[in-house]
This record gives sequence, C-alpha cells and structure tokens, in this order.
Amino acid sequence: WVAWCVEEGVRYERGFRLRSEMEATVAVARASRREDAPPFEERCFSVGPEASARVQKQVVGYCAPSFLVIGFGRCGTTSLSKYLERHPRISFGTRKEHFYFYRPEFCDLQHGPNDRASCELRAYASQFPVLRAAPAKNVTFDATPMLGGDMGVPASDRTMSWLRQKLPHLKLVVLLKSPADRFLSNPLATSKITRLQESLLSGENAMPHKLRQLLADNCYIDKLEAWLRHFPPHRFFIIRSDDLRGHWTARQRIMDSLFAFLGVE
Repeated sequence: WVAWCVEEGVRYERGFRLRSEMEATVAVARASRREDAPPFEERCFSVGPEASARVQKQVVGYCAPSFLVIGFGRCGTTSLSKYLERHPRISFGTRKEHFYFYRPEFCDLQHGPNDRASCELRAYASQFPVLRAAPAKNVTFDATPMLGGDMGVPASDRTMSWLRQKLPHLKLVVLLKSPADRFLSNPLATSKITRLQESLLSGENAMPHKLRQLLADNCYIDKLEAWLRHFPPHRFFIIRSDDLRGHWTARQRIMDSLFAFLGVE
C-alpha cells in the first residue's frame, strides 16, 4: 500500500511539472497567433442527393467537430456541454456523447484497424447536422469522456492518429477535479473502500484490485500524455471543475476564455 502511494505521488508530481510546461508553451503560442474555428470547407459537407426530401428541407449540411471535450467523467462535462450548446455558433450535433470510435456500428478503432466506410470523415460529420433553422451553429463538438480515458485508458493511438490526420485543426477541452473528489464521486468507491478497511483490520493489508483500478483511473497525467503525443500543448484548454461550479461571474470568465480559444467570440 505504501509503495503504491509513493509511486502515485511520483506520477502526480510529474503531472504538476507537465502542467507548468504546458502553461508556458500555451502562453507563448497564444501570444504569437490566434486560431479561429477550423475552416468550414475542411470539415463540412453538403447534403447528398440520396438524402430524403425531409432531410434536405431541414439540414444545410454536416460539420465534423472543430473541438472535443475529452474528459473527464464526473468533472462537469454535461454542464459544460449545456453551456456551450447555448452559444449561437456551437452545437454538439445529435447528442452530447457519440462514442463514435468505440461502437462497431460506427468507426470502432479501439479494438483494431478499421477501413469501413463509417471511418470516413463524412460519415463522422453526419452525426453533426447543421440545421436550416440555425445555419450559424456550424462549430460542432463531441463530448465523449471515454476519449480521455474515463474508463481507465484513453482513446487508442489509432483513434488519435485518425483525428490528427482527418481534423488537423482540432482543439481539445479537458475538465479536471481533485482526484480524491472524483474518486469518491464514483458510486463504486464506498464499497471498495469498505473492503479495503476490512482487509486492513483482518491483517491482510491488501488493496482490492478494483480499488487499485479506481484510484488509477483518477490519475490524469498518463492519459493526457497520450494525447500530447498527437496534439501540441497549445491545442488544449484545461478547466478546473471547481471553477466551473463557482460564482457565475467566475464561470462567465472561464466561458469567455474558452470561446476565445475556440475562435467564436
């Protein structure tokens, strides 16, 4: 138990160092240039002639995401998505969480290579229709926390490579909270802690495997490092969950900064 905690302490220290490095890099990058929302023509498609008359009447086209909310679960991604959806230019498409790169009926890249038609950018974009009733809402996003590693591991390298190749201007939004608070917000946490206490009292001094896994799931650094191998630091916008839940004025400052980052002021 002690050895495991020391090991995790090293990981958290590495996480703080990475955050400082990212903040310095991001500050320089943002000062040197301002990136607007990705160009419409690179990620958007018109409605095809095969579409039904009803679809052609309601939909202008389809736009693949210009940014992703990659995590983390139980950190406020649902609330953030609702705030973003209120913006006159932003939409999460047909649903908040698409699980597009996990489900076999779509483009499952988590379990191996996939060259099906559903892995074409146009197919992914079809999940994000731009309606004639709101044609300006063409800055779309996918808020699937599993992409960041909500269930233990982040999206596969295949998924990240696909996103980097197909959507070269993609930006990434990340919500974080205290690892301890996030751990305790998991409905499985209480029972696992009880089992650990029982094992300690009985003299076994053993950490249940599931409890170890739950604790490891709340170590963000390994998951973010995987994404940083594919996207430069200035493409990330990191939000503390506590700040988002604070006074409305603080929340508005965060949203204003986020809109500026996304190029939709």
